[in-house]
Amino acid sequence: MALGGKNSTWKHKLTGNATLTDFSTKTMGVTLNASGETVEATVFGDTYRDYEQSFKNATIDVTYKYDATIYGQIAAIYNAGDTVDFELFPDGDSTGTGTSKPKITGAIFITSFGTPVEIGNLLQMSVTFQVAGALTFTTVS
Repeated sequence: MALGGKNSTWKHKLTGNATLTDFSTKTMGVTLNASGETVEATVFGDTYRDYEQSFKNATIDVTYKYDATIYGQIAAIYNAGDTVDFELFPDGDSTGTGTSKPKITGAIFITSFGTPVEIGNLLQMSVTFQVAGALTFTTVS
């Protein structure tokens, strides 16, 4: 049974780094938003309209528990306009103990980020990443 986020792992590269950094202990939520455009494929003689999938698109919304280090790291990616690699393990971790659990990888860049400051609430940082190119859906091996 998957327990919402308990064993999830979220990793991505930082500006100038060749390896992935694990942000799991500072991540409060990750939402993958994948979609596919629709084009009409109806031809003469069809009684019903027909459609096919066209271009695919995806964004990833992440909520980090705020700290100055993460803020600086995200700001550096944003300022540099870098596209960085990511790995998301939504139902298991990357250590191999979640063998055959889903693994999603790809490349992302930041389209927006912000830190709302509100009295009585935990300081968080919201980041929207645009997926650049294809998502890869595999399993942990």
